[in-house]
Amino acid sequence: MIGWPSHENQASRALHAQDVRLSARAAVIRSREMRQLAEDMRDRADRMAVQARIDLASATARRKAFVAELAVEQVLRRGRAAGPPG
Repeated sequence: MIGWPSHENQASRALHAQDVRLSARAAVIRSREMRQLAEDMRDRADRMAVQARIDLASATARRKAFVAELAVEQVLRRGRAAGPPG
C-alpha cells in the first residue's frame, strides 16, 4: 500500500506534463492563426486603401469633367447672348 501513492503521483505528474505539452501546442497554433489573421487584415486594408485611391481619382475626374461641361455651356450661352459675330 505504501507504493500506491507514488504510482498515483507519477501518473498525475505524467498527465500534468501531457496537459502542459498540449496547452503549449494549442498556444503555438493560436499564435500562428493570429499572425495569419493579422496578415490577412493588413492585406485587406492595403486593398481597401488602393480602392479608395482609385475611387477618389475617379470622383475627381468626374468632378473636373462636370466643371468643364459647365464652363463650355457658359461660354456657349454668352456667345448666343452676344449675337452673331460681325
